[in-house]
Amino acid sequence: HRDTQLVWQRCVVGQSWTGTDCSGTANLLDWAAALNAAEAAADAGHSDWRLPNRNELGSIVESRCHGPAINGAIFPDSPTTGFWTSSPVSGQAAQAWSIDFDLGIVQPQAQETDQALRLVRGGRL
Repeated sequence: HRDTQLVWQRCVVGQSWTGTDCSGTANLLDWAAALNAAEAAADAGHSDWRLPNRNELGSIVESRCHGPAINGAIFPDSPTTGFWTSSPVSGQAAQAWSIDFDLGIVQPQAQETDQALRLVRGGRL
């Protein structure tokens, strides 16, 4: 992503890149499991993948698109579900920020809710 210098996984965790699209089903995890999965990820020879913060994940929302609110050419077969960020909600110990990629809405979510995750590395946000 040129604007932010972030490198995104094209497919969500649980899917695999086939060379033309993403196949498989997204893993839905609670927030703690999502943070652990991101820390353990090693994809494309890199071990510095992480869960994006709220601003980072928000940078790939396409507000002109709905169902999903993301660029389908860059991120094919992306589920229209909530995605975790690494950002906890200030003053709400049991909530973290999430982005609903059906409509592109940023919202707090209970940490025990199962959601998808798209990992990122690098960047300057």
